[in-house]
Amino acid sequence: MSVGFSTHGCWDSLAEIKALEVEDRGNPWFDDEGIDLDIWEGIWIALDPKKALWYLFAVTDYGSEEYRKALENPEAHLFQVDLTGAMEVLKDGDGGFLYIREKRSEEKRT
Repeated sequence: MSVGFSTHGCWDSLAEIKALEVEDRGNPWFDDEGIDLDIWEGIWIALDPKKALWYLFAVTDYGSEEYRKALENPEAHLFQVDLTGAMEVLKDGDGGFLYIREKRSEEKRT
């Protein structure tokens, strides 16, 4: 099983993630031609739990005692995400990866 680490652990609508990344943040996006954004979902993860902590703490807190303690056992502060059936489509350059998958049939809207 392939796993990643997330600060929230929730798969979100790919359409909502795209709106946030492109419209709100002005970030680049992948070629999503042929992908129905309404039936796909995504999640930003880090493969290294220590790098995932970067998304949990503000940069100004990296020197804090709380951050140093979190580094001792980062998995205790994160969600482990099963990436089976998902594919990587974006990297953020800081250790974060956007994985997407088709929503499971019970989650699809009709």
